[in-house]
Amino acid sequence: MRHGGDGAGAAAGPGRAPRRHPAALADQSDIVLGSLPTPEAVQAVGLGPQGLLHGQRARRFIDLSTTGPRIARRWPAPSPRRAASPSTRR
Repeated sequence: MRHGGDGAGAAAGPGRAPRRHPAALADQSDIVLGSLPTPEAVQAVGLGPQGLLHGQRARRFIDLSTTGPRIARRWPAPSPRRAASPSTRR
């Protein structure tokens, strides 16, 4: 995901067109990997108004950031009807 510091930028994979927001990426991906610079960026990408949580397809968001688990604890519990849920090591 390319971003402008707040985590709210266009996302693109190899050979793919950029997406307007993280939810659009989550609409077309089963698993999303993220490595973002701040806990606030992780929260914006995952839980923001157009975040991964609002996508229809992704079932797992793997946070590779070194920001710690505090943001992952804010995510709702996994649900079959909900899109992405976080994966972190605690």
